[in-house]
Amino acid sequence: YKPEIFEKTLEFDGKSYGASDTVMVKFTASRTQGGKVKNGVVTASAQVDGQNIEIPATKTDDEGVARFKFVLPKNITKGEGTLSITVRDAAAALAAEFVERGYEAERAKGEAW
Repeated sequence: YKPEIFEKTLEFDGKSYGASDTVMVKFTASRTQGGKVKNGVVTASAQVDGQNIEIPATKTDDEGVARFKFVLPKNITKGEGTLSITVRDAAAALAAEFVERGYEAERAKGEAW
């Protein structure tokens, strides 16, 4: 058993997305021992149906919140998507990864996540 270093939340601006949609994400991180992750470097990568999506790195604000957005591919067949987020806490020299996966059969008609 490895205890969690961070408490993490991930909020999407929508419930489902289709081809070429813009996805906006709010990521929040705090330390399980207490305190917000301020100025933490957040890197993210997404993949839909095997297609990699580049997402620029960002930093958390004073509340431990980072926001980013990305555009889904023009061609989506299966609708299988993964979003991986890594946050590095500059103050504590710690890192943790959060992975969100979406595999829903009804979204296979061209919608991802």
